Amino acid sequence: VYYKGGIRFEAADGSFKAKMGGRIQWDTAYIGNDRMLERAVGPLEDGTEFRRTRLYISGSLHDEVEFKAQYDFASGAAAFKDVYLAFPTFPGAKLTAGQFKEPFGLEELTSSNSGTFMERPLANAFSPSRSTGLMMADSVGGRVTWAAGIFRDSNAQGMQTSDSELSATARVTGLVWSENDGADLLHLGAAASRRSPNGDAARWRERPEAHLSPRFVDTGAFGSDEATLVGLEAAWVSGPMSLQ
Repeated sequence: VYYKGGIRFEAADGSFKAKMGGRIQWDTAYIGNDRMLERAVGPLEDGTEFRRTRLYISGSLHDEVEFKAQYDFASGAAAFKDVYLAFPTFPGAKLTAGQFKEPFGLEELTSSNSGTFMERPLANAFSPSRSTGLMMADSVGGRVTWAAGIFRDSNAQGMQTSDSELSATARVTGLVWSENDGADLLHLGAAASRRSPNGDAARWRERPEAHLSPRFVDTGAFGSDEATLVGLEAAWVSGPMSLQ
């Protein structure tokens, strides 16, 4: 038993490894009032909140099975934030089953502990997040990655009941250029998702990159049998400067 970025447990022969950890992210904001804006989107009020309060345990068994169970309590109730089993030696590629993020979008797949800003960018409203399903993923030559999966939209406890409403999502990325142990790099990627919204209704809405703010844009629910998403991504890093 030792500490390294969390409390770790490891068998002497390395056959079992586990880690316990979590995060506490607290947000407080002063929001200036604008009467015209308030008439359009509702009250603009100052506030404070625990943005994320999570606990997790993850690990591996005999290098054959990986697991993770993470829960967020910021809303006052337990919400799944990755509950899955993964099989890294599955024939052909790594197989993951459970609730986890669909392979779509650089910002969505970047941990909230590692983002450049407190909130993800506005366009992230179009990126699917965590769903329940199966995914295959692998890397080629340490520079190219691919992932593809079949998912169902699910609630905060990983549950969904409906008639064959499935989504298919896939992503491929390439590390085009890398020097100085990754301090300078160029990353490119593309993703696509074919989705069947629950209840034949879709909705997109977004806040102005401040979670305590009301949503400024909201399409409302509208009839939709299918939705197709296509995403392109790029990231350039040169020492302390980055653009994505």
